[in-house]
Amino acid sequence: MELDQPHLTLYSFKWAPVSRFINFEQLGLHGQKKLANHLERHDLLTTKDQLYINMHRYCEQNKLNVFQYLPVQFVLDISSKNFISEVDRFCQYFNIAEKIRIKDEIAKNRAGAAPPELSDADVDQQLVKINQMILQNKHIQAELKYKNFVSRKFAMIREMYKGRNVWLIKPNDFNRGRGVRLFNSLEQLRKLMKEFSLGNEMDFYMHNACCQILANEK
Repeated sequence: MELDQPHLTLYSFKWAPVSRFINFEQLGLHGQKKLANHLERHDLLTTKDQLYINMHRYCEQNKLNVFQYLPVQFVLDISSKNFISEVDRFCQYFNIAEKIRIKDEIAKNRAGAAPPELSDADVDQQLVKINQMILQNKHIQAELKYKNFVSRKFAMIREMYKGRNVWLIKPNDFNRGRGVRLFNSLEQLRKLMKEFSLGNEMDFYMHNACCQILANEK
């Protein structure tokens, strides 16, 4: 059955570009064997935010650190009451890494030794400093206030950090790489978030988020 006939229920196989066009409850009605090209609730694993959220839940239940299996990431859900707080959490995380990076860069420039690429030893030293500050930050590790044991530690690993504070932002529900952008400053992040929200209902909420980012830039 083609997508332009969504009302028909008599079919053997249904193809749809996205799963929301498929009524999974009808697939087994009246003893009929029907097939579709999507798995029900596949978004729990195939969307980046839901994959992270479910991995986090599983790891907490089993006392594992989710960031041993996934890169450190922040889900900025505009519908969440914690949206602005989560934006601020990321900004503080970003600023810690940036502060250490710039401080070491200035020190090397003063010493007259500023190689184009940091050695592994230099990166490891920066990571030690960054992670000490991250794990001591009460806002980044906010869950510690509510639980005796928290497995999720926002520590950076070498695979995430090569002496450059570069991040990737990806809008939810986009595929084929659409909307994926790289940024290495909070100013760039603020411009990207404005770009994503321009002319839609998110504009007001994103404006508040951009104000929070701007406050962290100073």
